[in-house]
Amino acid sequence: MAQQIINLGTYANDGTGDDLRTAFTKVTANFTDLYTQLASLNGQNIGSGQGIFSADTAGIMSFKSITGSGSIQVTSTADTVNIASTAMTNVVNDTAPHLGGNLILNGYNITGTGDVETTVWGIDIRTLNTQIQTALTTGFGDQGTYSAPLNNFDLGTF
Repeated sequence: MAQQIINLGTYANDGTGDDLRTAFTKVTANFTDLYTQLASLNGQNIGSGQGIFSADTAGIMSFKSITGSGSIQVTSTADTVNIASTAMTNVVNDTAPHLGGNLILNGYNITGTGDVETTVWGIDIRTLNTQIQTALTTGFGDQGTYSAPLNNFDLGTF
């Protein structure tokens, strides 16, 4: 409903304004509309994350608090809520970084026990022990030329 304006007239009791009954009928209608609109207000959470709206009890909207624990810090401004980790450091500057689990490197696993599953300069180091044992029992043969980061070198024949 649109707000109903009470006609006050040009000056008090000049007979051009609304009479008392009409004026208070408009006042009652305006308040009825206001209370109806307020009673239908509610909140809802949108999106797929955790919601912060809790409940609407007798026209009072309640919201959950956003808190941080451990290394999570929650701050706010007039317009935003900011959630940040205080434990994250720049890995480049961390001389002893620790992982919570295995590191997957291009499909190869580097486990917490120190086992490495990858190749170094084209040599599959997972089979290095087998290659060395075979070489020791059968002879090394011609190892060919390998590429290294600085230059190439010939390992020759053992």
